[in-house]
Amino acid sequence: MRHLQMEVNHVNPTKGIPGDSDQTQTALNHPQAERPLKVWYATAVKAEWTGPADIKRQFGASVDFVGDNRVIFDLGGNKYRLVVRIAYTYKRALVKFIGTHAEYDGINAETV
Repeated sequence: MRHLQMEVNHVNPTKGIPGDSDQTQTALNHPQAERPLKVWYATAVKAEWTGPADIKRQFGASVDFVGDNRVIFDLGGNKYRLVVRIAYTYKRALVKFIGTHAEYDGINAETV
């Protein structure tokens, strides 16, 4: 049984994302996002997702999919968005964006 591994820019909900000052700053500017991020992280590191259907089954309506194997998670009652690129074959996830719903509206989830 091989669980999902967080890649280089893994999420540490209490410290943000190492090496990405914008994302770390977002996490630090929104301390109320800490709990939803911790819950997501605890779920993700134990996951055995083999494709989008597994994620959809686990998260239901609070998840969307875009190109490049990117998954958009709604966190904290849809107050925050988390964009993650998933390499299903290698059981790896790379966090591409963490921010408020309003901040998310200013990015392109397929290229961020």
